[in-house]
Amino acid sequence: MKNLYLAIPLLLLTSALTGCLVTRQEVREGVAGNSASPVRSTPLSTEQQRQTNIEVRSQEIDEQLRALTGRVETVENNVNIMNADKSGSKVEQQNEKKALRDKLAIYEEELGKLQTQQLAIAQQVEALRQGYDALAASSRESKSSNTKASSKGSFESAEGEYGKKRWKEAIVGFEKYRSANPNGRNYSQATFKIGASFHELGMKAEAKSFYSEVIEKYPKSEWAKKAQARLKTLK
Repeated sequence: MKNLYLAIPLLLLTSALTGCLVTRQEVREGVAGNSASPVRSTPLSTEQQRQTNIEVRSQEIDEQLRALTGRVETVENNVNIMNADKSGSKVEQQNEKKALRDKLAIYEEELGKLQTQQLAIAQQVEALRQGYDALAASSRESKSSNTKASSKGSFESAEGEYGKKRWKEAIVGFEKYRSANPNGRNYSQATFKIGASFHELGMKAEAKSFYSEVIEKYPKSEWAKKAQARLKTLK
């Protein structure tokens, strides 16, 4: 824009120099035309001719200046429009960036909430797992205690029936103990007494089978010795 304003005086000066020649020629033609009139006009003096040239040229310069001013205004308007477009585009970009930042902040906030919920769920699951483990351990202990109590009760019950010489009931009780406690410490004794109960019932084959089992599985036990002695009586 500054260069445009500097160019205006140069353009006016060039136009002035060119326009002076044209104007003088026009003045001469006007004077020559006037000489054909019946009444001869008085020739223009040098000063008058100069004044005329100045007035004519001043009008031309005014017209050219107005034209240049209009062009300058047009250029300024175009520049303002371009600047406004750039400013609007910049504002739009800034708004888009702000919208993206706002969305990013929302996503980060939601992610933080999800992480908090995930942590809370993990803690709840761990607490449930620990509670389940404790319950399972308690259940196993209770079951083991009940099994021991039941085993002890069934063995003691069978012992009672055996002492009362109720052989059939004793066989059922000792067999129940054996089924529940295949590795129980009274297993060899229960096996021998089942054989002895069959022996008392006169069922020698069954008695022999249980005596042999005691001797085979527990050869060094006192019940194996007793089973061997009983076997000799069955021959």
